[in-house]
Amino acid sequence: MVFYETSFTIDENNHEHFMNISGDTNPIHSDNQFAKSAGFEKRLIHGINSVLNILELISGQNIIDFSSVATCTAAFHKPVFEGDILKIFVEKNKDNSIDISARVGITTCFDITLDYGDHKLAVCDGLIFTSTERRKKPILQIQSQPKEYEKIHINIVPSDITKAYPSLSSQIGMDRVMSMASISTIVGMYWPGEFSFCSKMAFSFNDSPTKDINYKIDFNDERLRLTILNVTGSGVTAKVHAFFRPTPIVETAYTEILEKVETEQFANQKALIIGGSKGLGATTAKIIAAGGGTPTITYASSKKSAHAVMNDIIENTGNCDMLPLNVLNQDDVNSIDVSQYNVVYFFATPQIFTRKTKIFDPKLYQNFASHYCDGLLKVIERFIEARKKVIIFNPSTTDIEEKTPGIEEYYLAKQLGEEMLALIASHHTDNVKIISKRLPKVKTNQTTSILSTATTTTEAVIQPYILEITAHITDNFS
Repeated sequence: MVFYETSFTIDENNHEHFMNISGDTNPIHSDNQFAKSAGFEKRLIHGINSVLNILELISGQNIIDFSSVATCTAAFHKPVFEGDILKIFVEKNKDNSIDISARVGITTCFDITLDYGDHKLAVCDGLIFTSTERRKKPILQIQSQPKEYEKIHINIVPSDITKAYPSLSSQIGMDRVMSMASISTIVGMYWPGEFSFCSKMAFSFNDSPTKDINYKIDFNDERLRLTILNVTGSGVTAKVHAFFRPTPIVETAYTEILEKVETEQFANQKALIIGGSKGLGATTAKIIAAGGGTPTITYASSKKSAHAVMNDIIENTGNCDMLPLNVLNQDDVNSIDVSQYNVVYFFATPQIFTRKTKIFDPKLYQNFASHYCDGLLKVIERFIEARKKVIIFNPSTTDIEEKTPGIEEYYLAKQLGEEMLALIASHHTDNVKIISKRLPKVKTNQTTSILSTATTTTEAVIQPYILEITAHITDNFS
């Protein structure tokens, strides 16, 4: 039965403060662009910081005797972001254990279970040796794993702990809180390191103070990308479950694509590639350039990525241009010089895989539809109004048929886009040719996951359609 409810928000200041306290500056927590490249909306809140903040909040209400808690287990299900309003539900079970659930909307982000022991915890404060050293960068997962217990360098100021978590520190001891906070440092900066995330922490409190915090790898499963760590701290031990996240997908180099494409194969394509800074768009630009065509890639926010694609092509004797374009901005669309292009590839998309807080999110659906329908329509109308003959390539998705759970808003918006294009094609047959194809999942940073099912490369998927478009141009859009 739920006997206490409250809400809590971790803001930017809280998030930055924990990074300074713990030294866990893993880019998934510190760099929004890195987090986006890993498939998230923005940088993630540290899991243990969320847990400690909730325990601090509850401990201050005097509804749980934390000094008698023997174990604390936290399981993480969904990410937490800055500014999220976490709804907290505290429930007491028949066996006297306590369950705490933290939710955003209907989505449970993490659970905490507390079990009581048979005695109060002994005082355990000020014993941990703090070092002046601090790991500046997380290790890469390719580095060899430690075979014995490895000591980590703790550079935490004790007063920072007591200021951040005063009530919890007074009830279970500052050293125990410091040891719990260090789990983030271990996972994010030591092992698994840079490309990692923690799924579960099981703490057992004891009366054995120590000066050091150490960890040892207990189990590794390369197939599941799972690693389990044993951690010893002052007055606490922990078993930590963490995963190796896939490393970011590296775009195929233009020089590699040159070897697979015939010279002048796509010389008749003057292509506007909307959303050409990454993924399928970037690959399309490289294939067309390798075949002697002239691609112009656009970007809405990823200027650095677009520059990298363009430079990769130009530095290896290909032709490429780039320009900023937000398809939702009518002025941007009106600025397109339609006389320069005979084909448009439309890859503009918001983040596909996001944490949902509703069964169906109308705002999320509208965001997808605004790109796949409104934005695409603006571009097509620009060419129609200029009476410019053009081929429009629209990449749809097999998720429409597969009804992939969790991304309903995405594939329904794609389906609406297909229907819109069919209507346009039936009315504008003279100067606009629509090619809309349902593509399978391909290996991009949007689709990567721990157990990703996407195995097809972007080149293998898109090149047949580039060939088809070249044939249509040669036949004057027949």
